[in-house]
Amino acid sequence: MRKILAAAAALSMLAGSAALAAEKKPSAVLFKDIDGKGASIQVDGEIADLGSYGFNDVASSIFVISGKFEVCKDYKFKGTCQTFGQGLHNLPGSLADAATSIRPVGGYSSDDGVILLFTDRNGDGKIARFTESIKNLADYPGFNDTVSSIVVFKGTWKACKSKDYGGSCVTLTQGGAYNLDSYNDSISSLKLIE
Repeated sequence: MRKILAAAAALSMLAGSAALAAEKKPSAVLFKDIDGKGASIQVDGEIADLGSYGFNDVASSIFVISGKFEVCKDYKFKGTCQTFGQGLHNLPGSLADAATSIRPVGGYSSDDGVILLFTDRNGDGKIARFTESIKNLADYPGFNDTVSSIVVFKGTWKACKSKDYGGSCVTLTQGGAYNLDSYNDSISSLKLIE
């Protein structure tokens, strides 16, 4: 049942960041295009001028792997700023194609588990990140009965075909990357079991 996902560029970068997530260091990836697509840069600390990395005024989305990050329109964290927690976010109008600085902010809290769901095979399509059990994916628009691949950064999870962890379930372990095959487009709940 278990298959290692093919090497999609964005997924490879996220999987490569799993060690950072496990160590609980703030980490994020800025992408040139919306929905985590296009050229990217990994951010593990404060960058007062994205221009020095060739990434000034080009970012349209951010994937926060761990911690929280403040993205600002101007040099040295000035101008319009917005803080983003874990997950994939498209930058709002005032920051889209306008971000100049970024830094981790606030305290960092550890997660018991980290799992990424993708609506397409090989880590493609829409993405959702969860750190706790989900009784009904219907509460998360676009993810009930649409998941085709999964990456587990931390913990052991059960992915089940019915809400409330019912129906047939498959166990997914830490460090695994899976195309769902017989469970494709049929997952309705997730249980973190350890």
